[in-house]
Amino acid sequence: MSRNNSRRQSQQLSFGEIQSQADDYKRLRDEHNIKTKELFKYLNSTNKEIEQYRKEAKDLRKNRDEINQKIKEKKKKKYELIDKIKEYKNKRNNLKSKDKANGKNYSLIKKYEAETERLERSIETDQLTIKEENRIIERITELAEKRKELLKYMEENDELFQIEKDIESIGIELDNIKENFNVLSKESQEYHEKMVTLYKEIDYINDQRKIKEEELIINKVKADEYHELFIKMLNQKKRVRKPKKHYAYKKQMERKTIEDEIIKKNLAAAIEKQKKGQRLNMFEARLLLEKGTKEE
Repeated sequence: MSRNNSRRQSQQLSFGEIQSQADDYKRLRDEHNIKTKELFKYLNSTNKEIEQYRKEAKDLRKNRDEINQKIKEKKKKKYELIDKIKEYKNKRNNLKSKDKANGKNYSLIKKYEAETERLERSIETDQLTIKEENRIIERITELAEKRKELLKYMEENDELFQIEKDIESIGIELDNIKENFNVLSKESQEYHEKMVTLYKEIDYINDQRKIKEEELIINKVKADEYHELFIKMLNQKKRVRKPKKHYAYKKQMERKTIEDEIIKKNLAAAIEKQKKGQRLNMFEARLLLEKGTKEE
């Protein structure tokens, strides 16, 4: 139906029909306005929620980056220690090749340690007599003394011994760094995962916001449309009221003419009764009194 046809149809509506449509449009407009306020309230609340999540994510990123910086420093230190161990090992190998005696002492120490481990394992696992066990213990004690003497000699006279101590010390430091590195890596990963979770939540809220923003636009357009229709109905109602007032006036005049005719008939009957000397009722007496007052 065209707009002109719709206008002609609305012009043909009665005052009551126009009022009913106006009420419907007003109700629909108000419903959409309430929905609009709810959507604005939702969008404002999500703004605060996103702001809070972004702040938390920023703090998590800061913590993660601080830990990653520590990890970076640990990595640098780790490679420095690895290079240092390589340097000491190369130096140790050169010393071994140059100094056969010291190299032999070093090999003997390793040999004593290996034999000691084997004998200790034998005591724990083999079925031995007391005599056999005592003999093994004596041998272990003997090996320990020999190892001690060699170590003392090497500590006092052998650079190779000091290199071995340095390598061992660096190895312990390197193990500590690796352990600390693993702890820091795990902590960094936890911060990172929490941060990613928050950003995913922010993305989800933003997606929901876009849906609500589109809904808000559609809802606002609908509210404006119903408001425009409501105003049109009010204007249409004003135009319809005038003929209704004229019609009412006409009806009122017709009713007054009928009443005047009735009064004339009653007055004529009262005059006739007065002439005949008949008793008048209160209404008839009042009609004669009003007639006399008008004539004066």
